[in-house]
Amino acid sequence: MVEVWHKGQDILGEGPVWHSSEDALYWLDIKGKKLQRRTLSGQYNSWSLPERASALAFQEKDILLLATESGLYDYTLSTDTMTRRVSLEPELPHNRSNEGKCDPWGNFWCGTMDDTEQQKSGALYRYTPNGEWTKQLDGIGISNTLAWSPDGTIMYFADSLEQTMYAFDIEPESGKLTNQRIFLSTKGTQATPDGSAMDTEGHLWNCQWDGGKVVRYAPDGSIKQVIELPVSRPTSCAFGGKEMKTLFITSASVGLSEVQRQQEPLAGAVFAVEVAIRGAEIPAFT
Repeated sequence: MVEVWHKGQDILGEGPVWHSSEDALYWLDIKGKKLQRRTLSGQYNSWSLPERASALAFQEKDILLLATESGLYDYTLSTDTMTRRVSLEPELPHNRSNEGKCDPWGNFWCGTMDDTEQQKSGALYRYTPNGEWTKQLDGIGISNTLAWSPDGTIMYFADSLEQTMYAFDIEPESGKLTNQRIFLSTKGTQATPDGSAMDTEGHLWNCQWDGGKVVRYAPDGSIKQVIELPVSRPTSCAFGGKEMKTLFITSASVGLSEVQRQQEPLAGAVFAVEVAIRGAEIPAFT
């Protein structure tokens, strides 16, 4: 059963990450330039950001790693201050970050996109805790989904402009990606693969933009479960809760017509679904 967990009105909700020691979900509204946090007990906090941010990772104490339109930053919650670590594609002013997540080894991956959603000028980068910033893929339309198999041998990454998600073999030390193959495609439908979460059985839960659903895929790409949602534009999801069996789902209201907005009063809310499988916790940037 799908529950409305936070009845917000995000323009483009994204980047949910569960903080287990705080019993809290953190997420972003990219176009609303807002960082948000809500605990299981219902305590809600938000922070206004100076620019659009699309992804986050936890560090020590109250410091987050934020991927914004201009770079990677240390963001200190208590002082509301940002310190730049890396500039993001200054030679491509029309690009911005769109996806980011820590891998099982504590490195942060960040994908970019053309802000007009027309050009394939995006790329995928890997940023290590010792400051190495390397490009792993280029020629990307809209970066989405970063997920790793439980054994750490496979990485999943989607290009929403192509309506396609790929699987790669990954070398942990260097992050080198090989053996690219199509994992899923939604071509021929309205749906587009957006953000995803991995469970402990190695199944991928994918939010489908303009599809109004979350789909659970087995490692062979077969569909095992479909969760229908009361909104057409789910954006990303993350496992959390006391037992890591709650799937939190962010959504967007951006681009909806007035008629659609009337039909989807919950667009921009965060939803929660209790599932039977434990989710994989996202590592901190360490």
